[in-house]
Amino acid sequence: MKGAPADAEHLATRPSPDGAFYLAGYAPELIRKATLSESWLNREIGHISQRPRGHGAGAAALLLATELDPIAHRYAHRDLGALHDLGWSTDARYEATGTHEFLDAQELLNEARRITDEIVVDMWADGRFVEGAVPW
Repeated sequence: MKGAPADAEHLATRPSPDGAFYLAGYAPELIRKATLSESWLNREIGHISQRPRGHGAGAAALLLATELDPIAHRYAHRDLGALHDLGWSTDARYEATGTHEFLDAQELLNEARRITDEIVVDMWADGRFVEGAVPW
């Protein structure tokens, strides 16, 4: 799968575990936005914090959108708080170079990949991807 997970995996093998750590956290957010039945809504929400139970306006907006959307609600049970527990936040981009070791980035990558892959598989099983079309 292309996009943030693949880019983050590439960064983790280069001298940029900090970049990989930061980028990996966005993958579950982006795939959760892709579950929304109204595709314009994901752009309106913008980037959010992945903190548990939705701290911040962006997180609250995504939580509300997935709770109200009958299609997205099916995928809303994924716990994005696990990323926060591993130290990820949108502010990771402002941390000093060398803040995160390779193993930190790898652990976050594994969790982000797990969440993202589970949602993609569920969406595929539900027939959410049009044959021959790129879903994002």
